[in-house]
Amino acid sequence: MIDANANRAREAVRTMEDVSRFVLDDRSLCADLKSIRHDLAEALAAFGDAIVHRDTASDVGTTVSTPGELKRESVRSVAVAAGKRLSEALRVIEEASKLSGDGDAVRTIEAIRYRSYQVEQRLIMSIGSANRRAHRLCVVLSEGLCSDGDWKRVAREAIAGGADMVQLREKELSDRELLKRAKTLRCLTREHGVTLIINDRADIAIACEADGVHVGQDDLPIEEMRRVVGFAIMVGVSCTKIEQVSEAHRRGADLVGLGPVFETKTKAHPGGRTDGSVAGLDLIGESVKVDVPALAIGGITSENVHRVWEAGRENPNLGVAVSSAVCGARDVQGAVEALLGAREAVQI
Repeated sequence: MIDANANRAREAVRTMEDVSRFVLDDRSLCADLKSIRHDLAEALAAFGDAIVHRDTASDVGTTVSTPGELKRESVRSVAVAAGKRLSEALRVIEEASKLSGDGDAVRTIEAIRYRSYQVEQRLIMSIGSANRRAHRLCVVLSEGLCSDGDWKRVAREAIAGGADMVQLREKELSDRELLKRAKTLRCLTREHGVTLIINDRADIAIACEADGVHVGQDDLPIEEMRRVVGFAIMVGVSCTKIEQVSEAHRRGADLVGLGPVFETKTKAHPGGRTDGSVAGLDLIGESVKVDVPALAIGGITSENVHRVWEAGRENPNLGVAVSSAVCGARDVQGAVEALLGAREAVQI
């Protein structure tokens, strides 16, 4: 039992270590997992050469499996499975080691098990939602910016033009009216396979079954937001500098808003700059350093969007988020098509 579960534990922790190393590029997490692996090997030495008791050929357990063991949906599912496998294996080792009468060895394994619980949580939090993916163009929808106040028409025409995300941003509506509007948008976006994000309000996002919620630097931290929404929906966060982007990625953000890129009369996003200063195009170029889906936002129009696409040419995870340039356009569909056409011209 000790030998079989020692193998299982080592394999699981190595899988988790490689996810933190090759997928997340997280040095601290990788180091902690490596430390667990080495401490486990040292602790197991107390039980001698358990390998001499191995009999794989006649082990009845090697022929027992379930269909779920043969497929993983994502890197996240790989990490989740490894984390559960590690904790299960450590528990078996701990229980079996109690038969040895070596209290110190038992306490050491127990301590490693508790450490594995903590590092498992950090790993899963860092990976984020299973729904994480890049988008090309997000329309930040506000009724007050729509030329005729017809936000439904704007949403329909934006989707027809190729927008693959709609973010609902309304500050003045009552909770009931906001939820009603969110549910209407949910029906429309779901029909066309478009992502729906709710600004600020995790409760509204959950109630309308949105795909995600977007927050600013001064709102709930990502970890706390996960306690509210779990991993079923995406969590986006606004960033004005590359250090914030790196931190958001480390904490498991599924999406980052980059900006304001240009000066804008509309507040680009919650937690963004309100003093008229801009993050600029440099942030767009730097974003390629961090492997997380991103949306450039703030003052973007059909006249200057080519500068954004050019600055982010090397970043396949980059899209743009626009509000006034689409919501206030007479030809909403044409405005979206022009923004995306500039992207094609740069060949991202």
